[in-house]
Amino acid sequence: MRSWIISVIAALGFVASAFLASAQQADQGTRQQLERIVAAYHDNWNNHNAAGIADLYTKDGILVTQSPKVVKTGQQEIEQQYQDTFKAGIAHDDGHWTAVYVRDGGAWKIRLLTAFPNPPPTPPAR
Repeated sequence: MRSWIISVIAALGFVASAFLASAQQADQGTRQQLERIVAAYHDNWNNHNAAGIADLYTKDGILVTQSPKVVKTGQQEIEQQYQDTFKAGIAHDDGHWTAVYVRDGGAWKIRLLTAFPNPPPTPPAR
């Protein structure tokens, strides 16, 4: 009986370690896919390709920015917002952004992106 319990524990340990290894590989694969989305976003930004950026979003994706407090929903509105941004000559400044990614048709897409540039430095007190 005791050897049976030890065998079960050993088998469970093996299954658990195999599961964790598989999960880590899946996580690494997911991370690489998401990193490709971020790289594609930057490439499209640098090329002023609003359609390319909008294609990274889900069809009902949401963009929230501070220009001033813009909320755009759907790829068409998002594409138009990026076109307007490029026409206005807005640079890819430092700031803070968050993104929610979801699986959409077998690919990772942006469901929600918020982007807020860093505020200008505060002038020194006199």
